[in-house]
Amino acid sequence: MHPRAASGATGKSTAPYGSWESPISAAVVSAAGRTAEGFAIAGDGRLVWVETRPEDGGRAVLVKEAAEPGGKVLDVTPQGFAVRSLAQEYGGGAFAVQGDTVVFSNYTDQRLYKQTIGGEELT
Repeated sequence: MHPRAASGATGKSTAPYGSWESPISAAVVSAAGRTAEGFAIAGDGRLVWVETRPEDGGRAVLVKEAAEPGGKVLDVTPQGFAVRSLAQEYGGGAFAVQGDTVVFSNYTDQRLYKQTIGGEELT
């Protein structure tokens, strides 16, 4: 139990080092924003990147730039897949783009999947 500070009006309490409860949880910090990494250019000249989404459990989604300025980006990766490789720490990447075809590493099984950007079918 944490001893209360002498002045109860402030609502503050004193606690031993490392035992205090923070109003800032790990969930709040991780939900602060999306991150983007691993940029590439698709066959039509638009950017493709990996976007990490805290609101989706930190899932990494391959995203393509909108066709029109201010338009909505295209999620390339279908639900149930996360673009992440455990081998990238050695200098590799989690995906590669050639024209309108992307090959990506799925985090859960570390297998490579081939997909046409804008298509749902994976091979």
